[in-house]
Amino acid sequence: MATLLAAAFLAAGCGVSSPSSGGGGEDTAGPTPSWSTDYTDPSGNDYQAVGLFLQPQGNYLIVANVLSPSGDPLGVAVLLVDPAGSRIETTYLETTWRWRAMRARPQLAGGGLWIAGYSPAEGSLPVSPALASVDGFGHHAWSFRYPGEEDAVAVDVAAVEQGGVL
Repeated sequence: MATLLAAAFLAAGCGVSSPSSGGGGEDTAGPTPSWSTDYTDPSGNDYQAVGLFLQPQGNYLIVANVLSPSGDPLGVAVLLVDPAGSRIETTYLETTWRWRAMRARPQLAGGGLWIAGYSPAEGSLPVSPALASVDGFGHHAWSFRYPGEEDAVAVDVAAVEQGGVL
């Protein structure tokens, strides 16, 4: 199952970026509609890739929105996958917020990722921008939601890295 998921995302042409190149500022290719059908779990949930990132140790971190069979957002999953395409770990981020990732970028150090998106409070409007941090093993470090922002777009990760948001 995990190998199929990783292989599907790798075959989908998802942008690859290395946290050690270019200061970690590269954006990956955005999701396309076809990606949402590349993998469906036994419960009928679809995984829609947002980005795939090569880690310094040779593993990949895959960030994906998880959608229910009816298309409702269930949260964001981060999968740690080895070079052979086998899943090592899957972490789900703040599913109670029902938030979606809009961007994912390597952190400047440590091999982790910033994940920026928006979060409907308990699945309803208003929508607030949200930011999460995961480490190089795909483990969720922390999340923060910016309150009171209706119809907000993704948080500017570059500004966070420069200390301009938090």
